Amino acid sequence: MKKPYSLILLFCLLICGKAAYANPNTLPTENQQTDSPDFLDTYIQEVDALNEATSQPDELLKQKPQILQLQEREKQILEQGKIEREKIEEKINKEKFEQKRAEEKRQHIKDTYEKAPFGLYWNISQEETKDIDFTLQPAERKNYTGVYLVENEQKINSEFKHIIAIYGKLDRLWCIYAQGTPQDDTQNAAEIMHLYKKYYEALNKKYGNAQEYFTPYKYTEEIIEETEDPKKPKITVIEKENPMGGPTFLQELREEKASLYATFENNEVGVIMSVNVNENNQSFLTLDFKKLKLMQAEKDAELAELVDQL
Repeated sequence: MKKPYSLILLFCLLICGKAAYANPNTLPTENQQTDSPDFLDTYIQEVDALNEATSQPDELLKQKPQILQLQEREKQILEQGKIEREKIEEKINKEKFEQKRAEEKRQHIKDTYEKAPFGLYWNISQEETKDIDFTLQPAERKNYTGVYLVENEQKINSEFKHIIAIYGKLDRLWCIYAQGTPQDDTQNAAEIMHLYKKYYEALNKKYGNAQEYFTPYKYTEEIIEETEDPKKPKITVIEKENPMGGPTFLQELREEKASLYATFENNEVGVIMSVNVNENNQSFLTLDFKKLKLMQAEKDAELAELVDQL
């Protein structure tokens, strides 16, 4: 009777297929796809040849060595499938361990440190910042040390183009500087004034003690009045100033003839918010947050370093 070698082959191939491709991320590479079929193709050809030979009863005994060889091939295929399954399981277990460890680190930071703006935490180190899925790029800010541009895949606030984290000499986050995204504006700076008022209200609600500082554009104007002597008119010099949000307010801000900023402070955090206009007449906000106790600790560290140098 003809033996069902095709069924044996199908069984082996199904086992190998499930082992090697149970995970779509472990699909074979182009090289693997080129190498693996060679082995199986040879095996298939040998089975086909044996089936054809065993269809003749008088040839059956002559094929015993080939039958034994095919059985060895089947064992090799099963063993290879076992090795591939073990590799996949090891990779999955490693990924699960790393994910669990990363989540534990994130939870530890949330439980240990005080929440700061833009998804950060006061007093964390540079390394801990990376643990909460931020990337750090070296940056500069005049008179500050330990300055980094921080980014994450899910941008928390699209109204701010750059978030700068300052760790100082102690490698502890104590200052966060946010630069707004420049936007086209009207001559009276209506767009930036709308944004300014929105953040003014929010910052005052969170930190309190709001103080606004507006420096208007000032200029003088002469008023000439006639007198009895036409050759000697009366000249009066009047000092004037343009209002906030006036017809030329955007230009005044760009040329720094006018300025507008506000401060907010509680016992823990101080904030400065300022209105700015770049050379392209685009307006933007900046926010400067400082954790007051950490700021003092940074100043003490700088002073101690200076004393050691003397």
